[in-house]
Amino acid sequence: MKKRITSQKRKQESIAACQTEESGIQNLAKAGMLEFVMQAGIQSVLDLIEEEITSLCGERYRNIVGRTCYRWGSTESAVVMGGKKIMVKRSRARDLNKREVQLETIAALQDTELLAERQLEQMLLGVSTRKSRRSLEAVPTEERVFSDSKSSVSRRFVLKTSRMLQAWLQNKIEDEYPILLIDGTVFKQTTVIIALGIRMDGKKQVLGLWNGSTENYHVCKDLLADLVERGMSAEKVRLAVLDGGKAIRKAVNAVLGERVLVQRCQVHKMANVMGYLSEEMQPSVRRAMKDAYAAKDYKAARRLLKNLATTLAKDNEQAAKSLEEGLEETLTLHRIGIDGALRRTLSTTNLIENLNGCIKRHTARVRRWQGANMVLRWVYSGVSEAEKGFRRIKGYKEIEKLIWYIDRGQTFDEKLIDKDEDAA
Repeated sequence: MKKRITSQKRKQESIAACQTEESGIQNLAKAGMLEFVMQAGIQSVLDLIEEEITSLCGERYRNIVGRTCYRWGSTESAVVMGGKKIMVKRSRARDLNKREVQLETIAALQDTELLAERQLEQMLLGVSTRKSRRSLEAVPTEERVFSDSKSSVSRRFVLKTSRMLQAWLQNKIEDEYPILLIDGTVFKQTTVIIALGIRMDGKKQVLGLWNGSTENYHVCKDLLADLVERGMSAEKVRLAVLDGGKAIRKAVNAVLGERVLVQRCQVHKMANVMGYLSEEMQPSVRRAMKDAYAAKDYKAARRLLKNLATTLAKDNEQAAKSLEEGLEETLTLHRIGIDGALRRTLSTTNLIENLNGCIKRHTARVRRWQGANMVLRWVYSGVSEAEKGFRRIKGYKEIEKLIWYIDRGQTFDEKLIDKDEDAA
């Protein structure tokens, strides 16, 4: 019996040892393969350099009449590979005046934009500067590597995103955007206004970012004026969906004209009213407002909100005033006869709120914020990443109908509605 137990134990130990050895061999093979691939890439670079030198100087050890360049030993140069700079030993050439010949292959491989783009992609995918080096390809141990440290990656990210942000903010706006959404959000104690345009085909495009609040008239006016200056046609904008700030409402009239219809965000309106209510009253009032906004008929929605305001006024006059303030603009889409998916999409600024959520997830790992410029750079980085997944808005097939209604002036006369309600 004892011999049998000893035999089984030895067998188990032997199996465990084989598994450990197999795992070690697999890891070694994996590391060796990655190093081999990188070494093959370096050799390919050296071959390209040698081909260029041969085209300039001719074959080795041949006396070529009329040649303009000749070989001149070797030197070390840094080339960009795998998100880092690697020092390689390569041949060099000089002209007949003994001046160094700048090789096109080396110039292309030393382009820091290649390095910046790779490291920017790493950052956008969520790799921190501290872990950037670990995420890159293995390099043969005998090669010297640099520009992959935390500080160098950070500096290159700042420079790259700064240039991209400035270029993006100066881009010409060529398409027409009949629908414009504007909302402000707070990122790390810095308020950023985002302008989102919607084309006739339902495709979204972030048109601009601005450091400031929708409660600041001059900031909002400058933002809209900048969009117009960059090519956005003010005459083509038919509907502006706003967060409810009075300053942005005033700026829309000043820059885009009073003919532009305004749909105030119903979610923001509910949040404003909830701010005046106790926790016990909030669920019932929120439900009543949602029911009113969900009403298919404009008259029904308006009547429900008016009745709710009358009820609130008995116990909380400030909440009633908040509900009545701008009430008609929260029902703009109801008033012109738009319902279904398109109304649900455009009755709030949730399109921007969803974008804000993506940006905040993208910036969640940043711990130290150094001013508004850094916030804008990261917000732009989040926007550029979010735009890769943009789809058409829900109900986009009804946009043409919406524009037709607006151009036709399909609205109800509020005075007649008041008379009908009084008569009832």
